Formats: sequence, C-alpha cells, structure tokens
Amino acid sequence: MEKGFTLVELLVVISIIAVLMAILLPSLNRAKQGAYAVKCAANGKNVGTAMEAFAAENDQLYPNSYLYCSIRGNPSWEKSKQFETFQGNGYLHWSYFLFSNGGCNESAFECPAITHKGVPRTNPGANPDDWENGQVDMDGCTGQNPGLRDFQASRMAYTGNGAIITRNKFRESYLGKYIRFNKPVRASQIRTPGNVILATEFNANWKAIAVGGGTYDNTLLVKSHRPITPFLSLATGSDVYSSDPYLGFRLGDSGPTFGIVPTNQLGANAINKVPLNAVGRHHPGLYRGNIPVRAPDMGGVANFIFCDGHVERKHVLETCEQFQWGDRFYGITGKNDVVRGR
Repeated sequence: MEKGFTLVELLVVISIIAVLMAILLPSLNRAKQGAYAVKCAANGKNVGTAMEAFAAENDQLYPNSYLYCSIRGNPSWEKSKQFETFQGNGYLHWSYFLFSNGGCNESAFECPAITHKGVPRTNPGANPDDWENGQVDMDGCTGQNPGLRDFQASRMAYTGNGAIITRNKFRESYLGKYIRFNKPVRASQIRTPGNVILATEFNANWKAIAVGGGTYDNTLLVKSHRPITPFLSLATGSDVYSSDPYLGFRLGDSGPTFGIVPTNQLGANAINKVPLNAVGRHHPGLYRGNIPVRAPDMGGVANFIFCDGHVERKHVLETCEQFQWGDRFYGITGKNDVVRGR
C-alpha cells in the first residue's frame, strides 16, 4: 500500500519552495533588469547609427530636436514660422526624421525598463494608449484628441544633447525677443566625438519631463520633444537665449552634484529647472564617481549615445565629472565655450 504525503510533510515542502523563491526572485529580477538595460543599449546603438546616417545624407548636419509644423497634420515646416504661435500645430521631432525614412524602427526609441516603454508625445493624438493619466496636450485635452498629434515616436525613452540637437529658436522668427539664437551643428564640429554625448535616456518618471499645474488645472504638459540642455548661462542660468552674448556657459548648476537631486525629490518641471535631472537613472548600477554621493537615493545608471556612435552605461553624475557633454554650446550664437570651474 502506497503512503501519501502527510499534511506536515506537504507544509514543509511548500515552506522550502517559498524560501527558495525568496532567495531566487531578487536574482531573477536583477537579471531581468540587466537584460532590459542591454536591450535599451542596443536600441540606443540603432538610434546612434540612424543619426550618423542622417548627418551623412544632410551635409553632416544634425537635426533639430523639434520644429513647429506649418500646418496641423502635415510634417512640413518653414523657418519663418517657428514662433510660439505655431506650437498649436504640433511638433516635428528628430525621431520622425530617423524612422520615417527607414533609418531605424520607431520601436528603437523605446526602453523596456520604463513604464509604457517611454514618455509620451507632447500631443499624443487619438490612441488612448499613448497618453498618461494626468497628461494634457496643447489643446487642453486630457485624453484622445484625433485633431492634434506630433510627428514623433509614440513613446520616447531617448532625448538629444541640446548643445548639439538644438531647439528651434532661430533668428528668423525670434529676432526682437531673444539675444542668442540656435544655429545648425555639423558632426565635423565635435572635436572629440568619442567623448561627447549625442543623446541619452529620459528619466523614467514622466512627470520630470512635464510642466504644468495652474494654467492646465493640475494636469501636466509633457515636454518630450525637448532635448536635455546641459549648460546654464553664466549670466542668466537656464534662460540661455536671453543671456549676454559675450559670456559663456557652465555645466549644470552649482555644487558637487551639478544640481542633480535625489530621485525622491524629482517632480514636475525638472526639465525646466536643472535639465540634467531629466536624464534617466533607472538601470541597475552603482555610481562610481570621485565625490561622495553614492547613496541609493541618487538612482541608477542610463545609456548614453556618443557622437562616434558607441554607447556607454553610467550615472549622469559621472558624465558631468568627466565633462562629457561637450566643451561648448555648439548650437547657439555668441560666445559658446563652457567653463569647467564650479
């Protein structure tokens, strides 16, 4: 006669399995997060290759981070129509220039480690899956809006270095408002392309890439079309376009952390205040810099695409310590060198 398990024996087996799961799950989770980081790096490599191809086909010029569409629903633009009054037509984003001509797939701009694989467009359009709860578009809509959609990857895990992938503040449309203006940047201008960041990952917290409240009644307008502008004017801080054209720039804000705050202090408007806080910190990895800011609340690492096409994973603070955002604000008029002193 065969003897079955007693209740005590069954409970012991279940307990052993539970203990083993408790031991193994953290390791499995770390392995999964590591795989996500590798996949995201591969996507970044594809984006970097597509960017190189774009420059090669366009007289070595990098694209602008965004342009205002001349007409809603049409990816056309005119340099004289880049004033704020045309914002309501939606954005023509650098990602569109790369995936629309087959340089890479739209999915190359995603990261599996981020919820929904990236932050949404500023104007997501008609698909409810492209929206975040609490997001508002330029029309003031908080949900599906078929009439307004940016020409941009639906989810953006990557953003450009704003000193190279510049905004659209051109002299033709902003003369009289600004002192400085954006200008095109050629790949040949980058002196040490293997040590200058071209693009990086957005912060996993989409609210850090958003501005709002007030005008938008506690909802947030996502600024995923924006690049990361790593430099602040020596005269006017983040208002780089109204700054003295005879003064240069500094990297980040003052202090040993360059203005980068712990992740639990991040909220809306980070991309406006100290844009370096909008850089991702969501992959596992320890900060290995020379200053004592190794606390876990400073977050993990991100993938950085360099101008020569290679990708490195590191903490945003490391990139600042190693001065890897460039030695000048390449895409702005006036004195554009960057001082290293704090």
